[in-house]
Formats: sequence, structure tokens, C-alpha cells
Amino acid sequence: MAVAVALATAVVAAAVYLVVGTGPPGLEARWRLRAGGAVVGAPEVQGGTLFVATRAGALVAVEAETGAARWRFETGERVQASPVAQGGLVYVVTDAPESGGGRVFAVDARTGTEQWRVALDVPVTSRLSVDGGLVYVPAGDVVAVDALTGEERWRATVGTGTVALSAGSGVVVVTGPSGLGALDADTGGERWRASTPGPSPVAPVVAGDSVVAGDGAGFLVGRDTVDGTERWRVPDAGLAQPPLAEGQVLVLATPDGLMALAGATGERLWRVGLGGGDDGDRVRVATDGTAVAATSGGRLTLFDAVTGEVLGAADLADEGRATPAVANGRVYVAEGEIIAAFDRPGA
Repeated sequence: MAVAVALATAVVAAAVYLVVGTGPPGLEARWRLRAGGAVVGAPEVQGGTLFVATRAGALVAVEAETGAARWRFETGERVQASPVAQGGLVYVVTDAPESGGGRVFAVDARTGTEQWRVALDVPVTSRLSVDGGLVYVPAGDVVAVDALTGEERWRATVGTGTVALSAGSGVVVVTGPSGLGALDADTGGERWRASTPGPSPVAPVVAGDSVVAGDGAGFLVGRDTVDGTERWRVPDAGLAQPPLAEGQVLVLATPDGLMALAGATGERLWRVGLGGGDDGDRVRVATDGTAVAATSGGRLTLFDAVTGEVLGAADLADEGRATPAVANGRVYVAEGEIIAAFDRPGA
């Protein structure tokens, strides 16, 4: 049985980072540690605690301010996606080899104690979403379970075939090989459906009263959450990961940098080129009013999500293609087993 155990990983020196001294303000390294396994996806930060999941099955919690150990929970199974923290619980998705399906764990964010687990008879296809007291799981069907108890509330079969989903503003938006659909978040009833030329390359995003998703044919499309009416479409600029919504601003990663659009109209607000190496650099972004990009060349750059202004930068000496997150005036990056924290200039 999975149990919460003490996190023995020691915090190690951050001296391997070279903080940029010219141009944009440098990012000061705060702490650095080893997670005890390869980290899956981006760190998750809530209430002063940073959570990461390792591919081998651990959910790790550390003090976001200092990097001090809080707890480590072992699922005993292979983790499929980065964790989601909300309402005092942390949720993580794993493989369940004995059933050929997936499993969702809910863990107390303060103590690391398991609260519930739910086994599904089909694999979970992407990161789950939590909103309005429910956990929405893309597992062939869309499965909604109570966030506090794990009790199944509803299950909906989506004709598009579920690949990825996003929940917010009373809807669960689902993408699949043949289109885009929206379900009522409380009941699972279908709200609307839209055919697309092909599967979306990334998960959909609910941004206020808009749903934003790729159409599989090179365009990013904004739709009304209520009825799916198309509001705007723009070339997706090589979109390879979901846009991030900061209010009504969408921040997109492109092959050579970042771009921001107005969520209501699709109007381009700003674009910044970061350059790309011949190894195919791909930008990672995260936001809390700040966009942060990390390229495989080891460069970490922060931007104001609304204006595109450069706020700070640093060179990562050995982490290379890091996956970042931004919260509480600090930037957190994960690459391989390493998690590191940087202070944001002026925060």
C-alpha cells in the first residue's frame, strides 16, 4: 500500500547556475535539490509548498521558500503527468498495470497522507483538471469524481474520443481525433460540439468566456464557451503546447519564442523571438502574470505576460531543457532529477 514517508533528499548548493550579469536583471538562485527520480512535467505550487511527481511513482513536497523537505508519498506505480494541487489536496495520475487502466490518487497537501484512490478500467490519456469541487479525468470517456471523496459523479462518452480536456467557467472542454466538444461541468451533458479538420496538437484552454484550441490544420481558434460559436482564428505559429491564460491574455510558445494574443479577439499583443538552436529548441512557458521561457540551450527568460517586457534572465549551467513554473515571486525549474528555485527581480 502506498504510504507517506519522510523526504530524505538533501538540498544542494546552487552554485552551478551562472546568473546573467548584463542585459536583463539576473535571477538569483535560491535553492536546488534532487527529487530522487526524474520529474514529470512542471512543478506545482500552492500555499507555500512546491509539489513534483517523479516518473517512478513518487509525489514530493518541499517548502517553496527554502527547499526544505516536507514529505514524500510513494504511489508504487508509474506517474503519467505532473500533479495538480487544489483545495488542500494534491492529485496525481498513474498507470495501473494489473487492470490495464489508470489510477488517480488524492493526497493531503499538508501531511502527504493518502485521502483516496480511484482505479479506472482504461488508461488516463493526459493531465487531469480540477474545478468546482470535481476532478475531471480524461480516460477514454470523461470521468468526473468528487474532489474530496473520489466518488464518481458522472461519466460521459464523447464522440470525438477523449485525448485532452480543460475545465472552467462551468464547462469541460474535450479534444479528440475528430473534433472539439464541451460538456456541462456539473452533469456531463453535452453543451456543444465542433468538427475540426484534424486532432488538436495541444490540450484546449478555457480562458474566461472563451475556449481556445487548435484545429489540427494549422490554426488556433477561439470559441464562445456557451455555444461553441467561432469568434476568431489565427495561424497557430507552430504551437506545440497549450496556451496559458492570464486573464484575457493568452501566452503561446512558438518554435522561436513567445507570442501573446487577446483571448476575446485573437489580436496579437506582442511577440518575442528567443532564437532556436539546430537541436530544435522548444520553449516552455508558465504564468502567474509572468511568462517564463526555458530553452534547451539553458537560457531562462521572464516576461510580463501582458506587455512582453523582459523582467529577468539566467543561464542554467547544467539543467538544459528545463520545465518552469512561476509563483509567489519565484521561478521554479525542473529537469531530470533536479528542482531549482530562483528569486524574480523586484518581487
